[in-house]
This record gives sequence, C-alpha cells and structure tokens, in this order.
Amino acid sequence: WTVGGAVAYRQHGNRPFHYIRLPGSFDEYMEEFPKKQRYNLKRQVRRMAEAFGEKLEVRRIASPEDIPFFVTCARAIVSKSWKARKLANAVPKSIEREALLRSVAERGLLRSYVLLADGAPAAFIVGYQYRGVYHYADLAYDESYAKHSPGAVLLLMVIEQLVGKESTQSINFGITDAQFKH
Repeated sequence: WTVGGAVAYRQHGNRPFHYIRLPGSFDEYMEEFPKKQRYNLKRQVRRMAEAFGEKLEVRRIASPEDIPFFVTCARAIVSKSWKARKLANAVPKSIEREALLRSVAERGLLRSYVLLADGAPAAFIVGYQYRGVYHYADLAYDESYAKHSPGAVLLLMVIEQLVGKESTQSINFGITDAQFKH
C-alpha cells in the first residue's frame, strides 16, 4: 500500500470504514430497510416521545452562539454515560476545545445535535458537514435513558434532518467496527 510514492505502514492492519449513501428523501432511506426493521426504528422514536409527553426535540448545533449550550449539554450527558465509568478522559476532545468548535462553526462546517427529552439532554452527536458528506465524530448518551435507545433515536432523527434539510449525500461513520455502525 503506497501513499504519494511512499510505502505506508498500517499499524493496526486493515480497519473497517463505515459509511452510508443517502437517497433523495427520508422515505426512500427508510424503504431500504426490511418492513420489520422500519417498524422497529419508527417505534423506538415513537416510544421515547410517548415516554416524555411528546416532548422530544433534536436541537441542531451549527453556529458559534450554539456552542455554550452544546458544551453544557454534552458535559452533562458524558458525566452520566458509560464513558464516565470506563474512560480516564471521558469528555471527547471535540468538546474540550470550545475555541476549536467555535472556529469550525464560524466556517459553516459544524453540524452537531443534542436530543432533549422533556427539556433534559439525553444524547448528543458531534459532527461536521463538508461537501455533501456528514462526518459523524463523537457521541454519548445519558445511561438513565438507555431503555429508550437515545443514541439510535437521535441518529435516526438526525438522518431525517440531513436528508431533508442539509442536502447530505453520505454519512461517514469513520473507522472501527462499533456495533452501532452496522
């Protein structure tokens, strides 16, 4: 394997790369799933909404003014996630570097999201949008919401926004083979 004429060394061997191409509409996206899976995905969103009095909201974070709200929510979520128990540095670097987030937002590249359940932060995604590709970077959810699958609910709601409003052609989930990427 060569890069620019130089031999490249893959320290960890081949690593899976996950992405999806998005069709022109959310309905077309959902049609790609078998009927039972479509039903289950929609049911997850519906059940979480019902559990919180239909007060389920996805807040899009894209401007510099959104950064303080996002960082506050993300820190609260991480402190109640599995990451807080298992990782020495649970807060993702993207959240730690507020100035960098602000800079990315000023350039129009930031596309992060917070899932609010009855006004309380339940999950977040740090992401970036560039040339029709949404780069899904960091995520976490508050474990007290685990039975409602907040990560899956947020991802499905974000995909709906990306297809409908952002003209996104694909989503890059990056390397590694985490189960949620399947």
